[in-house]
Amino acid sequence: MTHVDLPPEVPYPPPPWHVTGQLWMAAAECSHEIAVPSDLNAVGRARRLVIGLVRYGTGTLRYDELAVGSLVRRGHRIGMLAQHVWVDEPASLWGGRRLWGIPKQLASFEWDGPAVCIRSGASPLAELMVRPAANWILRPLPLPLPATGFGQVGDQRVFLPGRMRARLAPATIEIRRWSAPLPPITGTHLGALGSVRCRFTFPTGRALGPVDATGQPSRT
Repeated sequence: MTHVDLPPEVPYPPPPWHVTGQLWMAAAECSHEIAVPSDLNAVGRARRLVIGLVRYGTGTLRYDELAVGSLVRRGHRIGMLAQHVWVDEPASLWGGRRLWGIPKQLASFEWDGPAVCIRSGASPLAELMVRPAANWILRPLPLPLPATGFGQVGDQRVFLPGRMRARLAPATIEIRRWSAPLPPITGTHLGALGSVRCRFTFPTGRALGPVDATGQPSRT
């Protein structure tokens, strides 16, 4: 993991974590090819990013999260490799790092209706506006879906076999600010999927073997 300033370590709940929250998720194009470790392969285009914004309101922990990463695979397993993850709860930060090797960092999330400003210290990282798609009337059925990801604990690649159950519907994410260290993206209005209520389960991670940390742009 890249060195960052972290808050003092605090206790965190053991897995599984059971949390319920509101989700928005979109794909975006990075202005350059995204490097991934060579023990993983990108799924889809080498410039494709996944952006996830979640407000976990009840359950094991309560916190907000912004995750930006790539969809990758190792063997038959597919999940998100997060390049950047910000949360506003130290227990989530340290649990994510220690249990699954997810490089979470601490930020504040300032909500004003559908708009959120995410700050790392005094520096604004991102300002987003999230809305349901216009004229969306149908109420979809809840679906069981994967919420999987990859991390690194020590020299081991770890797979998080998470899952969720959600009613997903079209939404939009308007990007009003997007600052470094977030990767540069093209476009400010993203088609997205959103869910008013989404139930997540994050179980114990599975060690898959040693990491090859040599990052290189993937062309798969």
